Amino acid sequence: MRWTQEKLLEYQARNKAFKHNITADDGKECELDTKIAKYCKEQGYYAFHDYSKGKNKPGHLDFVIALPNGRTVWIENKSKEGKLSEAQKLNMVLLAGLGHEVYECRSFKRFLEIINAKPT
Repeated sequence: MRWTQEKLLEYQARNKAFKHNITADDGKECELDTKIAKYCKEQGYYAFHDYSKGKNKPGHLDFVIALPNGRTVWIENKSKEGKLSEAQKLNMVLLAGLGHEVYECRSFKRFLEIINAKPT
């Protein structure tokens, strides 16, 4: 499946999973990663985060988190100024198209909103 930039933008505009808070945490993306990993461990959630920077498949999202009741979310964290790569955008569209919950996250507050939301 190959999406044009126009088709991707249309899809994102229609799909609430790609909408996120305008406010973002100050600091680096790795600081948000650390907070999320710690929170998941404390809550007993299974959270996979690939720490092999540059050695994994291009576009792999930051977290796959297994939540209670069989709910799984895919999350790509970004800093305030961070931008999604083309590979990340395409993987997000592919996963969402397969019915998965996929989110871009720029703050710990947004992360909490995502995992505490009712499944869609």
